Amino acid sequence: ITTNYSVTGTDANGCKNTSVITQSVDACVGMRESIMNSSLSIYPNPNTGEFYITGNKNLNFLYVEIFDITGKLVYNKNIQNEQVNFKDKAKGLYLLKVYLDKALVFKEKIIVE
Repeated sequence: ITTNYSVTGTDANGCKNTSVITQSVDACVGMRESIMNSSLSIYPNPNTGEFYITGNKNLNFLYVEIFDITGKLVYNKNIQNEQVNFKDKAKGLYLLKVYLDKALVFKEKIIVE
C-alpha cells in the first residue's frame, strides 16, 4: 500500500508551506525478500540495535545500507561477515539492503526494539 502524507505549516507572518511524503508499506513485516540466492543470514530479528550479517565463503565483499521508514539512508558500510552496531538509532522498523559488487542481493525489514 502506498500512501501520501502532507503537512502544512503557517508561521507568525501568515506564510504557508506544505510538504508531501510518499510512504510505501508492505504488510509482510519481518519476512525475508531474497533477491538472489546469496546464502546470507541476518540475526537476530527483532534486535536491540546489534545484529549479525553472515554469509558463505564466496561472499567476501558486502556493502550494507539501512533506511528508516521515511526512506532516509541512516547507515551504510562495507562489511565482511560481521556484527552491525546500530544502537545509536531510534527503535523502530528499518529496511536493510545488502549489495555484492554493486548488485542488490538481499533486502529485509529489521526491527530495533
